[in-house]
Amino acid sequence: MAVGVVRLDDGRLTSAVSTRPVIGSGAVAGFGLLGVLLCALWAANFAVFHTLAETFSIVVAFAAAVVAWSSRDWIGRNYLLLLGVGQLFVGGFDLLHTFSYKGVGIIDSRGGNLPTQFWLAGRLFEAVCFLVAVWAPQRRYGDRLLMVVLGGGFCLLVGAIFADWLPAAFVPGVGVTTFKVSIEVVVVAVFLAVLMLFRRRSGGFDPAIYTLLTLSVGAKLLTELCFLWYTDVFGLTHLVGHALKIFSAWAFLKAVVDSGLKRPQSLIFGALERERALSGEVAQHARMLDAVLDATLDPVLMLDGPGRVLFASRAAQAFLERGARELGGRTWREAGMDPALMAPVEDLALEVLGDGVARTREICLSWHGDRLCLELQVSPAGSSNSVVVVLRDITARTAMEEDLKASLTENRLLVQEVHHRVKNNLQIVSSILQMQGWQITDLALRGHFDEACGRILSLAKVHELIYKQKNLAALDFTQYARTLCGELFRASAPRDDRIKLTVAGDALVLGVDKAEPLALIVHELVANALKSGFGEAGGHLSVRTFVPHPGEGMLVVAADGGIADRPLDFDGTSTALGLRMVGALVRQMHGDIAVRRADGIAVEIRFPLTENQLVEV
Repeated sequence: MAVGVVRLDDGRLTSAVSTRPVIGSGAVAGFGLLGVLLCALWAANFAVFHTLAETFSIVVAFAAAVVAWSSRDWIGRNYLLLLGVGQLFVGGFDLLHTFSYKGVGIIDSRGGNLPTQFWLAGRLFEAVCFLVAVWAPQRRYGDRLLMVVLGGGFCLLVGAIFADWLPAAFVPGVGVTTFKVSIEVVVVAVFLAVLMLFRRRSGGFDPAIYTLLTLSVGAKLLTELCFLWYTDVFGLTHLVGHALKIFSAWAFLKAVVDSGLKRPQSLIFGALERERALSGEVAQHARMLDAVLDATLDPVLMLDGPGRVLFASRAAQAFLERGARELGGRTWREAGMDPALMAPVEDLALEVLGDGVARTREICLSWHGDRLCLELQVSPAGSSNSVVVVLRDITARTAMEEDLKASLTENRLLVQEVHHRVKNNLQIVSSILQMQGWQITDLALRGHFDEACGRILSLAKVHELIYKQKNLAALDFTQYARTLCGELFRASAPRDDRIKLTVAGDALVLGVDKAEPLALIVHELVANALKSGFGEAGGHLSVRTFVPHPGEGMLVVAADGGIADRPLDFDGTSTALGLRMVGALVRQMHGDIAVRRADGIAVEIRFPLTENQLVEV
């Protein structure tokens, strides 16, 4: 049978298995020598044999009681405490049994009846203690209450025996009585029940303790069987019975000693060993961490709440030009560090200590006559009231960012200037055409010149809106349509209120490649509607831009209340240049066009969008 080191697990004793046997070779040799000695004494002088055997059992019982009582905090005040305290009184019964035994003469044996009654009382008392202990092995017992209850039972039985209240257990010349046999049978039955309970509840015991207690109870059971029927108190059954009784007492003592002394001691020394191993492991991890931090190129500091330096890496010591002795345990003011550097670090550290959230801040300062830019990374250091500060040199990165910003600003100005000049050039071209048109007397021909000027100005308006906004690559086409339609309406519509204009839609940001052709399309459709889309009754002209589906844009120019049957031909056979342009531009945008006629006429144009052409504005 193997045993192991005990550990506490959910209030019960468990063990890790080892190869140490429950009964070692030394114990086997000792029992062999003791058996030879007992046989010799039994053959030579039974009184001496009996006295020594009982004395051994009494000493072991008292020793088990002392160990169980002294280690009650270790063993958990559970079944072992009950059994240990019970052994104190079992030893008392055995002591009275020995003093009253025939041939000893300290207490009158009353013809052998008195020691037999003390024997029965001790065995019954012990069996009941085992039964209660195994019935609820994890129950906790109050030590004083346990002593009072068991002591009261002991005193009651001893008083009953001395008062001769119990039936006779032994009659000289006759042997044991029915009363004695009945009690022995009850004790045997109780010990059998204890063994069965042990087996049923074996999972709640340490394997080694379970084995020792099982051996002890088994030996007690065999002892009772040896003393069940006899006529001679000096017979062979007494030799075997007392040998088994000695073995049972030893097994119980070993169980109590292992649980109360050896196992806790193993736990203590094991804990010390683990603590030493853990200390070594912690020291190794600390050395590894120091090596990692020292290998880090960025300076690393650890500061506590008052601002004292708890740790400074080699890079930090070199950067601050101070050694570990000059920095350790001192505030940055006491160490004479530069306030331009450490004041922002202190402010950021206080913020991090306040809410436990890591923060980053960039600062630039004069360092040894040069401009130095640092990124301060401050993080809480676990649960301690301290922070870890990393100083990262970002001077080169900051210079590159500033150069890049300057280059972007310059490029923005150049792009704005390009759009501005394109707009100016288009306006110049429009003005030249307009001046040329003034010299033409043919009204139809002058109308063509005016239409060309309007188309050019609509393109110029695109570039004008672009260079006036932050985004130089695209524009909000809904805003552009609102501006363009307003100018066309003011220039072409009748001065009365017969025609109403509405421009609405989603924020649709388009690049120049989509905005320019769509601008010409809006110009042509709105100009055509204002020119020939309404009769004398007037109506409502609406322009809407929106996104009906992801990746698709839509433009709707509707003349509600206008002339629904006017011809709109957008293919190449149309005689109207503007309508042919609309058809060509829609095809250029890979879109499609549809005309819906009801109470007026509506032109719907759908065109594809790329992902970067739909922007939230």
